[in-house]
Order: sequence, then structure tokens, then C-alpha cells
Amino acid sequence: MNTDMEEGNIDPSGYDHTKVWHDKARPVANTDFSFKLGEMVPFGIKHAWEGEGQHIQLMVLDAAPERDTAKLCWNIVSPRVKRLQCIVWKIPADWKRGQLLEDIDSYIIDDRSSYPNEAGLAYFRVNAPKQHKQ
Repeated sequence: MNTDMEEGNIDPSGYDHTKVWHDKARPVANTDFSFKLGEMVPFGIKHAWEGEGQHIQLMVLDAAPERDTAKLCWNIVSPRVKRLQCIVWKIPADWKRGQLLEDIDSYIIDDRSSYPNEAGLAYFRVNAPKQHKQ
């Protein structure tokens, strides 16, 4: 077991953060990005960060077939984790700035192949949409 007394962390896996988090490992953006107040944000990848052997994407996606919805997703791929995390928001037609959006679904898809002796996908979900009876 490695103990990092400076940080106050005990890591039973033997993970040594000093060997992973160096300048080249930190993901950096190739460009700046921002949104202007009142600007329409089209669906797609909004920004990406890249580092040594890893990348992170911030995406706004269509949440079809639901109407008036959008997904805000983070896609993270690195040697230590491969994960997609999304929140689905309901956007009322009469939405006004400052009004809260309704979180109608949240989920994580975790690729377990990043972890020792594991494989497959793990799926975690909160606020799953109710299925309408036919």
C-alpha cells in the first residue's frame, strides 16, 4: 500500500499520482471556446481537450425522440478511465433566461476495460424516462 502523506491520501491500489499527472498528461484545449448570451448552440462536439494518451469531449446532443430536449455529455477516454456521462434536459418552449431546466434523465456508460482484470460495459442511470404504454 502506498501512502501519500503530503496529500493525506492512502491508495490501496498502489497508484502513484506523481507518475501520471505530469504536464504532458494534463489534457489541454487546442482552442478557446465560449458561448455568447442569447446565442443558439447547435448540436455536436462543442470542445475537446487532448493530452498524452487521452481526450475529453464536451458535447451537446439531440435527445430524440423526446421533443424539446437536449443532452449535455462528457466523453472521457484515458488509460485510467473510459466513460460517457450525459444529462438530458427538458427545455420548455417558453423558457426564459434564469429558469431552471428539468433534468429528465442522467446516465453513465463506463467501459470497464480500463480497470485491471475487467471487461464489458457498466451502465448507471438516474431518472429514467417513463415508458408510455401502447
